[in-house]
Amino acid sequence: MLKHEDRYQSAVYNFDLPAFVRAFVVCHSLPAVETTTLEEAGMLPRLYASYKGRRCRITLLSAMGDVCISYTDRDHGYDERSIMWSELSNFAEEMHPGETPPKATMRQYAIADKRGFWRRYDEKTERLLPSEVPVLYPELAKARRITRMFDDLGIEGLQVKSLRVMQENA
Repeated sequence: MLKHEDRYQSAVYNFDLPAFVRAFVVCHSLPAVETTTLEEAGMLPRLYASYKGRRCRITLLSAMGDVCISYTDRDHGYDERSIMWSELSNFAEEMHPGETPPKATMRQYAIADKRGFWRRYDEKTERLLPSEVPVLYPELAKARRITRMFDDLGIEGLQVKSLRVMQENA
C-alpha cells in the first residue's frame, strides 16, 4: 500500500500540468493538520477543472487516491468522488476563467437620525454632524457605541443602519 504522500506523486512530477495544479496537489497531499493550517491562513490554493463537460471545483484529494469534486464553489464537501486525474481537463484557478467575477459585498454600518437623514461623528469636535452620504463603519460595535454616547447626552432617535457595500475586485 502506498503512503498518503506518495499517492499523487505522478501529478506532482507531471510537468505537462500547470504549476498551480502541481502546487494544489502538494498542498492537499500534506497531513491534514498542515493542510488545515494553510487553509486557516488563507494560503490554500483553489483548483477548478472540467469533468464530463461541466465546470467543477476540486475539494478533496482523499487518502485512498481519488479526487472529489463539487459543481458549486464551496470549500468543503463534494458532489462526486472516485474521479481520476486523467478524467479532469481545462484546469484553472477560477471557476469560469475569462469571466469577470461578480463583486463581493460586505456589511457596513452607518448612523441615521429618526427622520432617516445620515449623520457622522466628528472626532475632533466630538459632535454629531449632518452628512449627505452615509459614513461607513466596518464594525457594528463602533456605530452602536457612537449612538449610545449621544443617547446619554439626550439626543435620541439615532439608528444604526446596516448596508451592503460592493467591494472592488482585487
